[in-house]
Amino acid sequence: MVQNNGLDPKEAKEIYDSYMKGFPGVKKYQDYCRKEVIKRGYILMNPVTGHRAHIEDWDNKWKAIRDFTSQPGWWEAYQSMKSDDPYSKEVYWLGQWNKFKTDIQKDSINYRIQNRGAMATKLSGILFFKWILKNNYQNKVLICLQCHDEWNVEAPDSIAEEVASVLRQCMEKGAKPFCTRVLLSADISRLPNGELPTFWVH
Repeated sequence: MVQNNGLDPKEAKEIYDSYMKGFPGVKKYQDYCRKEVIKRGYILMNPVTGHRAHIEDWDNKWKAIRDFTSQPGWWEAYQSMKSDDPYSKEVYWLGQWNKFKTDIQKDSINYRIQNRGAMATKLSGILFFKWILKNNYQNKVLICLQCHDEWNVEAPDSIAEEVASVLRQCMEKGAKPFCTRVLLSADISRLPNGELPTFWVH
């Protein structure tokens, strides 16, 4: 928000805090994600497919540091080490852990969102391709490009509206296993006059 919109950091924080206060469920979910990645050492990106993002060097390095920092009195011990020998490897790695923990906790939220969006898009593509095969539309309905959460498709004018409608249904159906509580809807790109475009509208 600060980098993209040029907002003052203090103003950006006020907006963020107000948003979290207005949507307490979002904060609760994000707090859950942050705790889980520290507990497990990996990010369960979605429970439907079981995709995981394992944290690099977790078993060899970070898990031991996590266990140390979970002990009662660890902060006092760290402060003592930092005072006695600020350049020791223990002080260095504890400092690295604080930064590392912040990064992976941020990832624990973003990875889940990105993965579920990707899975929804992939499933919608499978459903749409099966429909093409079922109706013998190979080489007639052309899948030109899949970009993020968009499908760019070409079809003859005579079936273009049907294709657009089916694709939209496939996208919404493809999202249901990964977004079960609310409808994740899809839109059809149209020109200002309501017609389907003859070029990619991003």
